[in-house]
Amino acid sequence: MVFFRADSNSQIASGHIMRCLSIAKKFESKGYDVTFLIADENSVSLLEDNGMSYRILHSRWYDLSDETEKVKEVLVEHPCSILFIDTYSVNRTYVDFLLPYAKICYLGSKKEYLGNLDCLINYSADIDYDFYKDNYGTDTLLLLGPEYAPLRDEFQYVPVCENEEVNGCSILLTTGNTDQYNCVYRILEALTESSFFYKVAIKVVIGRMFEYTSEIRRFLTYNNISLLENVTSMSSLMQSSNLAITANGTTVYELAASHVPTISFAMVKEQIGSAQALSRLGIVEYVGEMFNEGDECIRNMMNKVGMYVLNPTKRFELARSAYKVIDGKGCDKIVNEIKQNIIK
Repeated sequence: MVFFRADSNSQIASGHIMRCLSIAKKFESKGYDVTFLIADENSVSLLEDNGMSYRILHSRWYDLSDETEKVKEVLVEHPCSILFIDTYSVNRTYVDFLLPYAKICYLGSKKEYLGNLDCLINYSADIDYDFYKDNYGTDTLLLLGPEYAPLRDEFQYVPVCENEEVNGCSILLTTGNTDQYNCVYRILEALTESSFFYKVAIKVVIGRMFEYTSEIRRFLTYNNISLLENVTSMSSLMQSSNLAITANGTTVYELAASHVPTISFAMVKEQIGSAQALSRLGIVEYVGEMFNEGDECIRNMMNKVGMYVLNPTKRFELARSAYKVIDGKGCDKIVNEIKQNIIK
């Protein structure tokens, strides 16, 4: 049995559950039984929509100390199980208590020694490899780097599409579900004033928590700007794009797996390190901090967008460089490594 300990709610959103779902489905495809352990009812509808078994622990997602006995009871019922833990609330005390009852895998970037883990997965590009080597040595299976990004099914086997346009370029613009600094508006404003504006078609994607929809709609008077809300198939939309402009986050990984060259920016301070690391790896063209140095970031962005719009060869080279690192098969790699090294 493979268990996943993760939560989603208004404070931590659904990212933890979503990446666990991607791995869980891969385990299911290999014949393993999978069950999610969740603190409360907040994740139930998402798990049910994906056909996943679950147990509600009736605990506090931010304090795992009162659920250890409950999790132990579940693991004792299923000897030789694997427990994936994907919550920033985890600590060494929690891990040490459960280690006698299951193989423990931690999925996350928390820079804190969590004990004698069987496996640790951190798919960030901004990794302190010395920290992991010094703290975990050879006793823990370390799966580190963006090649282990557990992307959703629709991004795992994306074919290369010949969608290059000779006389133009289709640009995908998104900041994800939120845009607290009104970045999309500022970027669109700069694009409409650029020398290459009428050579591009711009598709703006916004999520449910986007706050500036009315402002963005003002740009729809331009025939080459369209607004897409609550998109259900991002992979199809990405495949129809020649270039993307996005805040640095999971979307960057999805674009790389979709063969889309990407210009990224940091929308919040926490994104800087990852964005810079992804740029060093040749996965994105990073243009700066929108939240701190917005004007300079916009200028850098327009210079890079102009270059890629007018040069399809450079677009292809950036997309190829990114796909070499992030090919969408992170879930396969995770499951195969665990089968070979942990499941004996």
